[in-house]
Amino acid sequence: MHRLERTKIACPGFDPAQGASGVRAALPPRGRRVSDLRGETRRVHKELSATPGLVTMVIAALGPEIAGEERAIEEWRMAAELGLPVTAHLGGHGPDSAARGLAFLEANGLLTTPTTFVHALDYTDEQFERIAAAGGGVSVSPVDEMNLGLGYPITGRARAAGIPAGLSADTVVCSPGDMFAQMRTAHLLERGRPDGAGAGFTTRDALRMATIEGAQVAGLGDVVGSLRPGKQADLVLVRTDTPGMAAAQDPIGAIVLNADTASVDTVLVAGRAVKRDGQLLHHDLATVLTSLIETAGTVVQG
Repeated sequence: MHRLERTKIACPGFDPAQGASGVRAALPPRGRRVSDLRGETRRVHKELSATPGLVTMVIAALGPEIAGEERAIEEWRMAAELGLPVTAHLGGHGPDSAARGLAFLEANGLLTTPTTFVHALDYTDEQFERIAAAGGGVSVSPVDEMNLGLGYPITGRARAAGIPAGLSADTVVCSPGDMFAQMRTAHLLERGRPDGAGAGFTTRDALRMATIEGAQVAGLGDVVGSLRPGKQADLVLVRTDTPGMAAAQDPIGAIVLNADTASVDTVLVAGRAVKRDGQLLHHDLATVLTSLIETAGTVVQG
């Protein structure tokens, strides 16, 4: 029995249905203008604080490399004021941009706020050490980063610097949304690094990225991510009576290299079963699929 991280990043704009869906989510409100950001952030924070539950909050900052320094200062200050972590695309717009952005965050004391660096592909090893010293985390999207030609995932380099690394699908437009695919790809690409430096990366490392390290990066390391007294029971129970799993001698290796979504028998979120015997418990699948098809059609039509 192994637990896979069930935290996900929700879309901007708070929808109460996200809480009703039964997922554990970190919600990042956004606003195009600074004034919109302030108002929307405070509104969502007030609503979530009034009804604590599975949906928590982060600041999804545009950051200095995308929106400029003035906006970035406002985003990080808002996070510090409300005691919220920040997640932002940082270090993925070329080495010069990565260096300038990191120096800006350091010079303004912004990294005292817990910050997740998404697509941190262009940092040097020395810069990763600075991020580690500041307590930052990284989010790695191995399938998406390779599919879009963004760069080679920095899984091993970041972890070697002491930075917790979580896995992300980033977007299901060109990447599978399940954690099995992300673990398998991260393991393959890290061990296959052209410089040979990733040969020591193990299936246990990949599983940690999908569980406890992912929880730490999401700011939930004290809540979920491992089986410990006092933590909430977010669990994924995987079948072992399938041809791909029955003969496995190494359960962690089998989870990372052989299992997939069809292997999932039971899912618990905060101790509440949301899937059992391979079936969703609290949602009508036909209704969910109809809604999914309609939503996809709306997106395509613009």
